[in-house]
Amino acid sequence: MTAVRSTMATPDFDNDLGDSDDYETDLELEEPEVVQQEYDPVSEMTRLYRSVCRRTGVVPASTFLRHLTASELNMDHYGLGPLGTKCIATALKMSTFIETLSLEDNWMTGEGGVYMADMLKENPSITDINLASNRLGTEGSEAIGDMLLENRSLRRVNLADNKFSDRDAMFFAGAMQSNRYLEELNLSGNEFSEVGGGFMGAGIGANETITALNLSWNHLRLKGVFALCRGLRSNNTLQWLDVSWNGFDDEGASGLATVLKYNEVLTYLDLTNNRISTRGAMKMAKALCINKTLHTLKLGKNPIGMDGSLQLLKAVRSNEESGMHVLDLTDVLLSQEFLDLYTVVQQERPHFSVVYGGVGQDLGWMVNDKKHLKRDPMQVFQDYIYKNHTRVITVFQSFNRGDRDRVTREAFKKGIKTAKIPLAPHEIEHMLDVLDSDGDGMISYGPSSA
Repeated sequence: MTAVRSTMATPDFDNDLGDSDDYETDLELEEPEVVQQEYDPVSEMTRLYRSVCRRTGVVPASTFLRHLTASELNMDHYGLGPLGTKCIATALKMSTFIETLSLEDNWMTGEGGVYMADMLKENPSITDINLASNRLGTEGSEAIGDMLLENRSLRRVNLADNKFSDRDAMFFAGAMQSNRYLEELNLSGNEFSEVGGGFMGAGIGANETITALNLSWNHLRLKGVFALCRGLRSNNTLQWLDVSWNGFDDEGASGLATVLKYNEVLTYLDLTNNRISTRGAMKMAKALCINKTLHTLKLGKNPIGMDGSLQLLKAVRSNEESGMHVLDLTDVLLSQEFLDLYTVVQQERPHFSVVYGGVGQDLGWMVNDKKHLKRDPMQVFQDYIYKNHTRVITVFQSFNRGDRDRVTREAFKKGIKTAKIPLAPHEIEHMLDVLDSDGDGMISYGPSSA
């Protein structure tokens, strides 16, 4: 059989495929379209938070998940513990929404403090944080102090009641010297004493941005107080200072008086309950004769006496350029002469007021109705305790001739007379009515009264 040769020409694939204008085919493959999903930070934070919770065995907090896009998150008293804190801190590293974060009383301990510090090194949005009452201790203070050396977003930090010792103050002092962004710092309710006060003094002396500092309810005294005063003399930005419930005593009051003579920035000073007597009040009065910027001075619960309070009022009146608006003398004895002068001062300066007695109570209502004027018998009794360097329980025990930890009303009256405490009969009766709250005729006392 003769083979039939095909006369069909062999196609030139190279030439045909090279002509892109004329070549069309259904066999041409197209690239699949890739749909790019937008990055969702909230979904990512949620995923990350749940993942960390799962790995650590922590139950996710619905409150946290509901507020991921809020500007403020408050989870005070949630019992997070260090692991719960770790979960939240890990997710918050990505947050750009939350600006104010409050996690007070969550038993973080130092471990949780480290997690929060690591988060704050990366988070760019949080400006206000409250970590009070978390038992952060030395481990937490070191981590947070280190974080504050580099953080540029925080403006307000609350670290009250965290069992910080004198040594821990060193970390915050270093941060105060270097940080140029922090404006408000609360370290109240800790355990800073002489050494801690020294660190705080060095920190505030070098700081250029903090406007409000709270060191109340520490143990500041002696060398610590003097160091703080030295720092304040160098500071030109602090406007608000609370050092109430410390141990400034008359020497500390004298140091602050020197500061006030030259300071032109401080507007608020709280020295409540600092064992300041008439002598210390006299020093403060001399400063008030000169100072032009102080707006509020709180000296309540100090045994400054009637002479001390009178000199303070006279000083305010004598200074025509005084900026004083509020003089707080809560639980301080005031004389009739003080009230008479206060009437005159109020007429001259209607914006000026004196706080006396209970919190927020103003003397203005007493001025035109002098029959209501009373001194506080309990304050007289407390002054006696202070001046005689004794304890409340010791005084009560001297009255007692019968039941342990209890004394009769009559025995109490005799004891007041024997001790020569200057109380009138009606004042003693008023005091007894307060102490004998259950009306059984017996005054109870014990170690808690010491």
